[in-house]
Amino acid sequence: SSGILARPPASPSVRTRASKHMACVESNRSPAMTAPSRRRQPRQLALVVGLACAATCAVVGGPVFMPAAGPQASSTLGPRRALLGGVAGAVAAAGMGAPAMAFELYQDAGLGVAFKYPTGLQKAGNNVYQYFLRDVLEPLESVGVRVIDSPRNSLQDIGDVNEVALKLLEDVVPQGAPKEILSAVSRIDSRGRRYDIIEFSYQWKFAPNIAKGIGRTRYQLHNKAIITIDRKRQFLLLACAEEDRWKSSDGILSIAVDTFTLL
Repeated sequence: SSGILARPPASPSVRTRASKHMACVESNRSPAMTAPSRRRQPRQLALVVGLACAATCAVVGGPVFMPAAGPQASSTLGPRRALLGGVAGAVAAAGMGAPAMAFELYQDAGLGVAFKYPTGLQKAGNNVYQYFLRDVLEPLESVGVRVIDSPRNSLQDIGDVNEVALKLLEDVVPQGAPKEILSAVSRIDSRGRRYDIIEFSYQWKFAPNIAKGIGRTRYQLHNKAIITIDRKRQFLLLACAEEDRWKSSDGILSIAVDTFTLL
């Protein structure tokens, strides 16, 4: 990609001619003479990304939802999309097809779960989820797995899928946040275990100091969860991203929900 995004440095002879004929350079500047300014752009991008990651790592989120992590994702969204968009455009211009999305498989015999997730998500510490993955630049884009003991034998002890959805939103949505259940369906595996898949969204607000820096006060989070109860344990996988990111990626995080299974 470096061959696409950056021009080669000017040769010594070009620099010599430029120094002798400044008037000509001003009227007809050679692309090679602009190479140093182009090479400064990756450094500036790296500085923005580094500051965003440092700020993110300094934030400690709430028990289930991490509202303070969102702004860093948004603050780096523009440069990152511009960079990726430039690469995609160059690939298209060269007649090359888009690269296939890659997935990784996570299996944990101790937790008793397995699922796939998009390559690129990074493991991160979390005080609620035993296994937590998130995008480095966009921390609101994440997949988390939580397994807890339960007095219940199955989801039937809670009720139908709509009742489970309401209970789930009570647990994971910040109190007072506008919310909407988008879909709620059940599936049964080969062993007769019921899984409920709940898709929902809600709006929340950034902290005032962060809202001032990014120029907006609220965001909308798109969530898709799968929940089940088996052997007196409750299993929850929750995937989420900001609404525009979820739409632009065609809900790629859904793969975690769609492939989730008990071991």
